Amino acid sequence: MTATQPDGSTTVSRIKGDREPVICGVCRRRATTGFGWAGQQGRPVLWLCDDPICGQLARSVYEMPKLKLDAFEEAARDDAGEMAGAYLDSIGKSDLSALSGEEWATFLHQVIVGFEAGLRTRILKGVAPF
Repeated sequence: MTATQPDGSTTVSRIKGDREPVICGVCRRRATTGFGWAGQQGRPVLWLCDDPICGQLARSVYEMPKLKLDAFEEAARDDAGEMAGAYLDSIGKSDLSALSGEEWATFLHQVIVGFEAGLRTRILKGVAPF
């Protein structure tokens, strides 16, 4: 069952509540496949990206309480920060204003991909600071 919040919203409706896919309900990438999970007809759809792990995790994310999903997201955010920090260490820079355009793009890529990968991995393995 989808966790209902005091304002009447659900975890799923806050992730994606309309009929067209926009973001993946698991990793937050762009949902381009047109595939999603609702459990049964008439329920909000949790849209999915093309990563097979997101398809594998759709049901558990759909039914996950908000506080648990929040914990996974916070841990994935920290994972992304670690990846981005490691990139900065690898190029020997810590001042973001000193990054070239290409370095800035790579830094941001590390943050985004780090979050996506961290979220998938943590949910798949059930690893979050509970």
